[in-house]
Amino acid sequence: MRDAASRAHPAAWSLFAVNGVLYGSWIVQIPAQQARWTLSTGELGVLLSVLALGTVVAKPAVTALLGRWGLRGCTGLAAITMMAALAAVALAPSVPLTAAALLVYGSGFGGVDLLMNITGAWIETRRGQPVLSGLHGAFSAGVLVAAGLGAAALQAGLDARWLLVGLTGVSALVAAWAVPRLPDSVHAAGALDAPRPALSATVVRLMGLAVCAAFVEGLCIDWGAAYLVGTQRATLAQGAAGYAAFAGSMVVTRFAGDGLTRRLGPDRLAVVAGTVLLAGLSLATLRVSVPVTQAALLLCGVGVAVLAPLTFSAAGRAPHAAVMAWVSTAFLAGFLIAPGVTGAVTQLGSLALAFVPGMVLTVIVLALRRTLAAGRPAGEVSPLTGP
Repeated sequence: MRDAASRAHPAAWSLFAVNGVLYGSWIVQIPAQQARWTLSTGELGVLLSVLALGTVVAKPAVTALLGRWGLRGCTGLAAITMMAALAAVALAPSVPLTAAALLVYGSGFGGVDLLMNITGAWIETRRGQPVLSGLHGAFSAGVLVAAGLGAAALQAGLDARWLLVGLTGVSALVAAWAVPRLPDSVHAAGALDAPRPALSATVVRLMGLAVCAAFVEGLCIDWGAAYLVGTQRATLAQGAAGYAAFAGSMVVTRFAGDGLTRRLGPDRLAVVAGTVLLAGLSLATLRVSVPVTQAALLLCGVGVAVLAPLTFSAAGRAPHAAVMAWVSTAFLAGFLIAPGVTGAVTQLGSLALAFVPGMVLTVIVLALRRTLAAGRPAGEVSPLTGP
């Protein structure tokens, strides 16, 4: 079984990276899609919400199918669905068909995301060491690579839609290599047929941690550059550099996160990460200077990077696959509400208050950190990891 986990690890890493590449490819497409269909900001928001709806719908469906089709079958279907739909987004001849393609893409994306987090938790248990932070690092690196390629294509005057189609084709080849190397089963026989568990206090706390981690990550992604430009008169290039500092430090820290987890343990690492994150958010709120705020965003990337992997790792030790789906959905919810809540706060006060909600949620993360170290009771069999 350890050999199976070693074989599955690079496959899972590759699929996390594929998910990141395809998502980054879509991010680059958003302004072009808005211009192509002359969408208002509100109409664009509806289009993006359709994608999010697809990811939410996928979670319970994948959980239900996992016990019947196995991990390999479900991942293959989700990956094919995601890639075909994203290529269709690039080529769709109308807004309704674009929306339909995004709905299907979101379903495939959400399915692959959930299944790879389940796989990562299974690998951690079989190998006896953390791997999820590195896997999430692969996703983040994939997003950056695709976004960089897309930006270069646009700078060169190329149609980024064809880059999207090309990256989808390359991703399909990677998935064709990776999916057969996944285990077919990552749970004890028949365990997924057991009744779905009630939401326990531990699961609710994990969902809370997921919401907080995703909210702060989404806050920095959506508002970091705008905050620099709007509060300190930074140039657009300086704003972009601030976002790059955040995103780059997050990728580097995620690749280092598994080693840090082994050395410190999940709860102590969460304390360090939360403290660094709170320092970064507080420093950004002070608005000392553009370079200092850019450094603050770098600290935010370091601090927030490991929180999601630690939360998913803890969810993987839960006694039912549905728990991972709940936590994954909560994480998505955090991303969805971050722009709106932060926007409302800045409208009520000023843009200078943009990072205040993140500071509050970081304090909550520190308060809930012990949940990350919780294991299953002795003798209990986990359907995700086996006895």
